[in-house]
Amino acid sequence: MTGNHGPAELKKKVLACVDLMKDPERLLQGCAKYLEAEKRDCVYVVALEYAERHERSPKSILFAAQTLLLAWNTPLYCKKMYRMQNVGRDLKSVYDLNDRVLMDLKSKKLGELIPEDLAKVRELFRSFGQCDSIYWTGASKALHVANPALFVMWDNDIRTAYHLLHDSHDESTCYEEFSKASNDIAKVLISKKTETELSLHHPAFESTGVKRTVAKMMDEYNYAVIKPIGKLIKAELQQDS
Repeated sequence: MTGNHGPAELKKKVLACVDLMKDPERLLQGCAKYLEAEKRDCVYVVALEYAERHERSPKSILFAAQTLLLAWNTPLYCKKMYRMQNVGRDLKSVYDLNDRVLMDLKSKKLGELIPEDLAKVRELFRSFGQCDSIYWTGASKALHVANPALFVMWDNDIRTAYHLLHDSHDESTCYEEFSKASNDIAKVLISKKTETELSLHHPAFESTGVKRTVAKMMDEYNYAVIKPIGKLIKAELQQDS
């Protein structure tokens, strides 16, 4: 790289920010920064509240996932509009296909995952990500709706940053490694504050009344703190190409 940041320096920066996420106060500061920058959070709140209120209804989970993807995956759909037209149908297909595995993981949450769980996470991400109208940018979001306590959402910039921390180049294995790292962070977090304590101190709790999971709060921290590093890495790579 010929820019101001070499790969070793960028990796060190990502590691430092990931380590800071283990501090509950730093995590919540990242959540506050996310709320200042991202005004689509209201879509998340409405979609996930709807899914939770009707958790026994597969149609409701499907509708919540479709709502979230249409709001947050707009770059994918702007490029190829047919994907937007197909997303509802494709979500139903991939949820039905993976229903048994999703049920196996229904009671699982970050901080308590074992290698067998992570292998299932990898295969679920592969199945959802290979679907053209969901793709790798939407897979984590669709899975998060199915289990908000387990699946951490990400985007291409966040993936780029975390990719510095492991050797895999396959998207689904990258997400498995990301989930493993998230699981390790969650173990430390909940040893310091319970998930309930963290959710009650979340900066949007008073206004929304929504108790966010550790997985969602980590997503918000990643968005506010890790995503800018991913953008920087991409800029450096483009400069070198």
